[in-house]
Amino acid sequence: MGTGSYSSASSSVAPNLDPYSSYVVLLLHMDGANGATTFTDSSTTPKSISRFGSAQISTAQSKFGGGS
Repeated sequence: MGTGSYSSASSSVAPNLDPYSSYVVLLLHMDGANGATTFTDSSTTPKSISRFGSAQISTAQSKFGGGS
């Protein structure tokens, strides 16, 4: 390895966000454990979610992530 002086600190990097993300009002990933009855809203202004009937997360089938 060579020797030399350190370079100056780089500026922070912001992630490339979806241009429509500011329009999201409810974002439920449904990545909980199989049979879970708690649903977390990951939007920028999270809401409290109440389930209806016997709704629960299932890991038996999912397109993205681990549950649906």
